[in-house]
Amino acid sequence: MPRKPRRPCRHPGCPNLCEDGEQYCEKHRKEAERQYRHFTRGYSAGKRYGRQWKKIRDR
Repeated sequence: MPRKPRRPCRHPGCPNLCEDGEQYCEKHRKEAERQYRHFTRGYSAGKRYGRQWKKIRDR
């Protein structure tokens, strides 16, 4: 069965092609992972509820 065609990198202005299942080329993959880690939320304290909510919930 033939392989899927390579797709362009999702980084704006990047003409490189990506392997099957990847969204970014090798050059931009690390940048995308770093940005994702920077903007994702932390654990439960950093999400919606703080310490006060946990005290009330645990009663």
